[in-house]
Amino acid sequence: VDELVMPGTWNRRTILHATVELPNGAELDTYCNHLTPIFTVGEFDINTFPYTGQYGDGTTGPSAWQAEQELQAQKLINHVTNTSGSRPAVILGDLNAGHAFADEGIVAEGEATLDLLEAAFVPAYTADFTPLCTFCSTNPVTNPDSDPDVSSVWIDHIQLHNLTADSVVSTERIYDEDVVPVDGQMVPLSDHFGSRCHEGQLRSGRVTHRTAARAPSNVTVRTSPSRFVARVSPVSGSSKRASRNAPSIRSGSLRCV
Repeated sequence: VDELVMPGTWNRRTILHATVELPNGAELDTYCNHLTPIFTVGEFDINTFPYTGQYGDGTTGPSAWQAEQELQAQKLINHVTNTSGSRPAVILGDLNAGHAFADEGIVAEGEATLDLLEAAFVPAYTADFTPLCTFCSTNPVTNPDSDPDVSSVWIDHIQLHNLTADSVVSTERIYDEDVVPVDGQMVPLSDHFGSRCHEGQLRSGRVTHRTAARAPSNVTVRTSPSRFVARVSPVSGSSKRASRNAPSIRSGSLRCV
């Protein structure tokens, strides 16, 4: 595992990278990252802090946080490109950036950053996947008072490098069940929900897909003779800011949190 420290204000922002050898002998570069959030100044915004760092183009408002986030995104692109080259890779994490999907009640956050990343990497979602928020106003951990002015965003993503969009077999949101008892009610594990995709292109370094044997269900990146499963897992936390810390890789499996 290697680590690249990115320019960042307040929290240490890093990219963790590990090369995973799959059971079939194929190798997959995996990157865990967590980009700076964009702190805004609206009346109902959760995060309303002026920018105090060195990477905000000389300003102190939301555009400064946006500039820092885009700088980190470009660092991520450069790092993956330079490190992986022509090798396949998966990029996972809380990007603090997402597009708006009005029909699903999802608002935009850091769209310029996601545009930048999606120009370099392939979103790991099936064509028929219905966008779902991962930081949601309906989550009691996120919005314990059910404030109607709290918005929902899709900011936790899986992206691919040197793997194609049509190789994504399935996509789903995960860790959105109420499973933890807190103050007399059941709540999800975290203020963020996770994402999982099944990708069918890797097979001993060749580009192919076939029906895979069932893989173990207790690891975060699962593999079989023709498939790996990438999963973005949430961090337990009581607030949006509490979960916006550096990512981690643990236990020999890949768990981007």
